[in-house]
Amino acid sequence: MPPMQQNAAANFHGNFQAVGNRVDLQGTLFRLGNKSGYIEVEILNPQTGRTMCVIDKVHPSSTVLDLKNRFHKACPARHPCRTGLRMSVNGPFLRDQCDLRSVATSPLLSVYSEDLGRQVGWNTVCAFYWGFTCWLGYYINHPLYTPPYYSGKQVIPSLVCFLICECGNLCINISLARHKQTRNELTHPTSTSNPFTWLFTLVHCPQYTYEIGAWLALSIMTQTVPVAVFAGLLTVQMLLWARRRQGRYLRRVKNARRFWRKAVIPFLF
Repeated sequence: MPPMQQNAAANFHGNFQAVGNRVDLQGTLFRLGNKSGYIEVEILNPQTGRTMCVIDKVHPSSTVLDLKNRFHKACPARHPCRTGLRMSVNGPFLRDQCDLRSVATSPLLSVYSEDLGRQVGWNTVCAFYWGFTCWLGYYINHPLYTPPYYSGKQVIPSLVCFLICECGNLCINISLARHKQTRNELTHPTSTSNPFTWLFTLVHCPQYTYEIGAWLALSIMTQTVPVAVFAGLLTVQMLLWARRRQGRYLRRVKNARRFWRKAVIPFLF
């Protein structure tokens, strides 16, 4: 074979191999018998391992959110906003924007569905916070506003407590963000040399502990009805969220019940 033809053949073989490897990495290299290129998704129960639903003719370019919508049509009780899908029982949840082609390596894809419970939208949360903020601002800036009864003796300690809780909340959320990047849901974040993270040794959700403490300190510092009402409602909501998070963690990790950490309040709740 002439040299030019040999080079052309080598380039063609190299390009074909590169394309094949790229397709294989994306998970779209299916069996030759699947000429249509569609995926069949089997949704399993994580507790029993039994099949809950089988969704056929799913295009590889579909997202996880598209799959949740089709699952909702097949099972109306499974709403997309409260459904989490995993590749394994204890694996991380798939993001809604994730393409199925990036996780499917064959025409049959098996995922585990978990009910995340009732979810609160960000619009509702912002409206909740801003509504009470406006109510608080109206009380504090009103001409008839009465300062705290003990004046500086009440304001200064409350302000210090508020700042400490806010700093702790920031440190805990940074620690949680770093732990989330590891995609390891079988372990719980541990305390570090940062004193604000030592609360991890006592509770599962220290961010809620600091959040509740900050609002209680603010209610004492301002001595107003809106902050007291908001702190009470927020405490109840945080306790419910924390108990739900703790329950999911205890179900995922078999030996987690040996730990004596509480959900939010050390030694109590």
